[in-house]
Amino acid sequence: MTTTWNEYWARVGSEEWLAAKALLELSPAVRRDASLWLLAVGDDRRDPWQAWVDDVDTRGRGWSSTERRLYAIVASLTTGRLLDLSTIANLGSWETAAWAILVDWGTGGNNREYPGRARVVAR
Repeated sequence: MTTTWNEYWARVGSEEWLAAKALLELSPAVRRDASLWLLAVGDDRRDPWQAWVDDVDTRGRGWSSTERRLYAIVASLTTGRLLDLSTIANLGSWETAAWAILVDWGTGGNNREYPGRARVVAR
C-alpha cells in the first residue's frame, strides 16, 4: 500500500516538521519533490529529510530562486541547518504566508490543531 501525503503527515507530531509541511505546501514543485522522498522511504529510514536535503544539495533542482529559498527554510527546520533570516524576506509573494507559518511555530503553535500564543486573529 502506498502512503499518501496526508497519511504520512498524520503520523508526524514534530512541530518543526509540521511547520516544514506547511511551508512545502506553498510551492507545488518543492512539495512534489519532497513528497517523492518522503513517500518512497516511508518508515524505512530514520531520517528521510536529511537524505532529501543531501540529494538536493548534491544534484540540485530546476527550481526558481524563490523555490530554492523556500527549500532552505524547510532544510533549516528539518535538519538544523543555519538560516539567514533575509531568506524569508526574499520569498516574494510567499513571504507573508511563510512568516505566518513560522510565527505559529515559533510562538507555540503546531500548524495543525492550534495557532501559536502570539497569533492575533481578526474577527
